[in-house]
Amino acid sequence: MAADRWAQALRHQLGLGRLLPLGDAADAAWLMESAAVTKLREAASREVPQVRLGRMRISPSAAEGAASSVVPLPPSGLPPGPLEVEADFAATADTPLASVGEQLRTALLTAAEQELGLRMATVDLRVTDLLDRPADDAGGADPAAAGDGRPEEAAHATGHEEARQAQEEEHPPAPAD
Repeated sequence: MAADRWAQALRHQLGLGRLLPLGDAADAAWLMESAAVTKLREAASREVPQVRLGRMRISPSAAEGAASSVVPLPPSGLPPGPLEVEADFAATADTPLASVGEQLRTALLTAAEQELGLRMATVDLRVTDLLDRPADDAGGADPAAAGDGRPEEAAHATGHEEARQAQEEEHPPAPAD
């Protein structure tokens, strides 16, 4: 039991996230959430370049029940079953937002199912900002938009050094006597 807590704490510290179920209950295979989010971001920027993805979270689908696993779940592993993606995005207003949202939803569903092997139920999207110019002309991604603002997600998005600096800003070291 202590090993499970240790593994879960290590995954949290490294910013790897939870383990997502691949395939069915009999497959007993999982994928790190951080790896899935990275791949989904790549697919979205490739298929819908006029958007900038913000926070993204992959969770078990509330609409469909999870299956019981044939093997014990690993620490921080989600039970097998359909998943849902919740994501924020910003886009230019030169294309109707409903159309852009549908393109993004299709890109995320296709990448999750065909490229990663995740069973998806839904993709819930929120428009959080309107861009003045296309996302690919914005001069680089906003590090805060790369995740939900936690230092461990910033580490994955912008490098470990930047994340360390962000964490020091949030929790400055105690002054030496």
